[in-house]
Amino acid sequence: MASQLQTGEQKEKIWGDPTNETVAFTIDRDEGIQFRAISVFDANTSHWLPSIERPTGHNSVARYPGILFTAGPAGKGNTDLLNNRVYFSQA
Repeated sequence: MASQLQTGEQKEKIWGDPTNETVAFTIDRDEGIQFRAISVFDANTSHWLPSIERPTGHNSVARYPGILFTAGPAGKGNTDLLNNRVYFSQA
């Protein structure tokens, strides 16, 4: 599972708080539940909107699938042109 968490005081009430970070949870029969940080924690940059990526078609999901996430601000409105970065991590 990929998710985001907020590591500090909530500065944005709804969307794009700069303390958002991307994390992953995995469940293994032998090792139990594991939690890992995917993004590098930075209280000034939001690392958010994680998505688990998988090959299309009838392909199996890898043990540690790739995770995409964005880094940067939310913008002020729906018409803003943003220059956020997109990262890929092999969870």
